[in-house]
Amino acid sequence: TRTLSWRDGEQGRDVVGLRGVLVTSDTGREGRATSEALTVLAEWADRLFPPEGTGTEVPAAAASDGLDTELAALRQRNNASLRFRRVDLSGGDVIKGVSFLESVDPAVDVVRLVSEVVRDMTGAQVKPSRYINRILPIETTCRARIPDIVAAFEPLLQRVLPDSTGEVDPQGRTYAVAFKKRFNSDLDRLEVINAVATLVKRPHTVNLTHPDITLVVEVLKKTAGISAIPGYQEMKKMSIRQDSKEDGSNKRQKVDLTHTTPPHQAFP
Repeated sequence: TRTLSWRDGEQGRDVVGLRGVLVTSDTGREGRATSEALTVLAEWADRLFPPEGTGTEVPAAAASDGLDTELAALRQRNNASLRFRRVDLSGGDVIKGVSFLESVDPAVDVVRLVSEVVRDMTGAQVKPSRYINRILPIETTCRARIPDIVAAFEPLLQRVLPDSTGEVDPQGRTYAVAFKKRFNSDLDRLEVINAVATLVKRPHTVNLTHPDITLVVEVLKKTAGISAIPGYQEMKKMSIRQDSKEDGSNKRQKVDLTHTTPPHQAFP
C-alpha cells in the first residue's frame, strides 16, 4: 500500500463544491508538506470520525505516542481507508507553497478536524509539524467571482450566523472577514469583504480582534475556498509552525481581517 503523494493530484476536474483542507509550506517543501498533511489528517480523522464499524472516538493522548509512530501505523493501512486526496485547484499551473486536499468522506467535519489538529500540534501532546506552515479547513469551493462567493456563503451563514428573521431568535455572535488571494488580479479585496459582510444580519456584530466566527475567503487563481471558523484568531490563523518562513504566495498579498461596516450593521 502507499499514501497518495502530491503528484497524484487530479487535473481537469470541476473544482466547484469541494470540501477539504488547504495546506501551505515553504517553497520547495510542497511534496513533503502534502505527504505529512495526508498522514496527519487521516490519523486525526480516524480518531475523531471513526469509519463505520471501527469503534468510537479515541482520546488525543491515547491516539499516538508520537508522530513517527502514527506515520508507521498509517503506512500499514489499506488504500481504501484514505480519506483525503490531492486536487489541483490551479488549472494545471504550479502555485508554490500551496496544495489542496479534498475530503472524500462526507462524515468528516473539516472545520472540527483541522481545529483539533492545530490545537494538538501547537500544544505539548504531539510533535510539531516539520513541513506544514498553515492548515486551513475549506467548507466549499467556488469560482473566484463575487456572485459565486456570495452564493456559496449564504447557506453556510444560515448555519453559523443565522439572522433573527427565522423561527428561533438566534444569539448574537461576533464575526470578522479574513481574505487572502494568490495569483488573482480580478478580485478587489474590499469589494469581496463588503459583499460577504453584507450577508450577515442582526443580531450579529463585528469584532476585528477576537471574533467568535471568522469568515474566511482564500483565493487561488480562479478558485475561491470559503469557511466559517470559530476561534480562528486564537488558533493563530491555523498556523502550526511558529518558525515558518513566508508561505509560497506572493509576499505583497497580505491577509486582510477587516471590512467596512455595512449600512445595516453597527459596531457594538
